[in-house]
Amino acid sequence: LERFLAPYFAKRGMAAAIVHREKRPKVPTAEEMKHLMHQAILRNKQVIDWVETRKEFDPKRIGVLGTSMGGINGAMLVGVDPRINCAVLALAGCDIPYILAKSKDKGVQRYQKSYMGEHGVSSDEMYEQLKMLLEWDPKNLAPYVDPGRELLILGVCDKVVPFKKGMELRRAMGGPETKLVLSGHYTAVLYIFDIRHSAYQFFKKKFKE
Repeated sequence: LERFLAPYFAKRGMAAAIVHREKRPKVPTAEEMKHLMHQAILRNKQVIDWVETRKEFDPKRIGVLGTSMGGINGAMLVGVDPRINCAVLALAGCDIPYILAKSKDKGVQRYQKSYMGEHGVSSDEMYEQLKMLLEWDPKNLAPYVDPGRELLILGVCDKVVPFKKGMELRRAMGGPETKLVLSGHYTAVLYIFDIRHSAYQFFKKKFKE
């Protein structure tokens, strides 16, 4: 998805960098998940550090665009890095332990089954394990976000990142501008051109302020 979006912005005069995401273990433990999320924050901050060293970029106009897990990571990043001017966060939400342990999506449920089988725990115990260890969560960083600098794009039928968790993130962030699409998580691809246009217009507006 990022490789579809990035050229669109680049052709319109916005430099676009795709941040590499390391592969995770097939069934990460809560401790491994905590490490992966922390590393994601550090990787993104390193990219911003690099941008600030380049004369061809404007470090005062830095935007973040993330979808799904990228949107969740972006929601945390904007809470810890004040250098970000604005962000578009699509199909994101908060309460990661809930998303991982309670999501009704078939793909996530396969992960749940593997996790519970490998660690010998129930769904509720899985949730409690993750809740105890995963302090990196958008809801914990939402109070440090400027809602006037964020655009949320949520799928009202999303079961992977449940829509109610997207709205919970919106409330925690103080009610940023929000666009709703009548789709699930994966079927949001049907709105990709609209999402891309909305993200571009949002960045364009915020970079002028």
